[in-house]
Amino acid sequence: MPTMTNNEGHSGRAAITPFWYQLRQVWLYPLKQGPLIVIAIAASLSTFAALFAPFLLVKLMILAYVYRYGSAILVHTASGEQEPPEQMMSFEDNSGWDQIKLLAAFLLIGIIAVLALPQPFPWLVLILLFCGYPAACMLVAMNHGGVIAALNPLKWLEGAFRIGWPYLAIVGLTLAFGFSQEYLERYLTFLPLLLREFLTSALGYYFALGSFYLLGYAVYQFQEELGVAKPSSTSAKLQLLPARVDPDQALLDECAALVQSGSVDEAARRIGRQLKFTGGTFAVHERYRKLLSVLGDNAALSEHAQQWLAVLLAQEKSQEAVNLYLEQLKLEPEFLPKDADIWLPLGTALSGIRPDVAILLLRKFGQSFPRSKHVAKHWLLAAQIWVGKKRDYAAGCKMLADIRVQYPDANCIEELSKQEAEWLQAQRV
Repeated sequence: MPTMTNNEGHSGRAAITPFWYQLRQVWLYPLKQGPLIVIAIAASLSTFAALFAPFLLVKLMILAYVYRYGSAILVHTASGEQEPPEQMMSFEDNSGWDQIKLLAAFLLIGIIAVLALPQPFPWLVLILLFCGYPAACMLVAMNHGGVIAALNPLKWLEGAFRIGWPYLAIVGLTLAFGFSQEYLERYLTFLPLLLREFLTSALGYYFALGSFYLLGYAVYQFQEELGVAKPSSTSAKLQLLPARVDPDQALLDECAALVQSGSVDEAARRIGRQLKFTGGTFAVHERYRKLLSVLGDNAALSEHAQQWLAVLLAQEKSQEAVNLYLEQLKLEPEFLPKDADIWLPLGTALSGIRPDVAILLLRKFGQSFPRSKHVAKHWLLAAQIWVGKKRDYAAGCKMLADIRVQYPDANCIEELSKQEAEWLQAQRV
């Protein structure tokens, strides 16, 4: 996973890889050294506690230990740190117990709803609890008013609306972690008691820490939507900022006031005018696109994407350019850059995240610029990405042969020959 940084300054906040492109890292996160040690310790203690009484109290204490580290993971990840916190004891707080209190409160509300309410209201309450639990966990970990405040459904809805549709994916993934534990535990019933206790406990703690990492990454990804600032140290709680510091803050505040008064079109016009004549920070560009989205001005969004893509790639901000291109493709499936010079760097940047999109883009270069002397070079890169994905060296050599036939005077003959020799060697191996 690329290092998660929060580059502030002239360009504003750097774009962040969406969590739906990070699912493999989310599932593997608990296998890193810090979480794995906590899981091993907690599972061992749970197995030892199974031999003694009072078992339930000991299990709760162990769960608090794990949840305390999970809360540390959430805050640590939300601040932009990729690696898990190393020193568990540096988090001197009751966040683990708060998470257990929150879970107990959710369970109690669900039980009361099932026992006291007529159908179909219990189902409605349970659905609300399932959907609100991730938001409540984030509120507790970030110390936004404690457990009582985190039980406020209005705060869940506020967080969900600020994040948008990805919040539903967060809910689904959180549930997937829980159901995965239940599913896997069914296959362990044949094991001896203590071994089964160790493995089932380890699975439970594994999926719990994975869920905390997912929630932390979601807070990090949507920090602007949630109004969250990165703390000065990872042990500090995330705080809400009354205003964001940005070189163009005056313009952002002015446009925010216009939006509040209902003048969205005027806010978009003012930002668009500044971007046209003097440029703007990353935050200004993002605000402009949000305003255009609200207005449904897809033509202006397309024009802005054309200009901003070239700027981002010229500044070597490949990740931000990829995110912008993928976002624009959702709005305009046939969107293609008009600047021939940015196709290769954009295709290269896409290759590590969406190789399928990179290949389609590069193969269309000849259609957009049929007279360009660089068509063969774009096809070569598309072939390299395809072979890197499929490992089909024979098909790759055929692609190179097709390029030679169609573009005998290509200016990348030497590169073609070198690549062909490598793939022929790979076939022999």
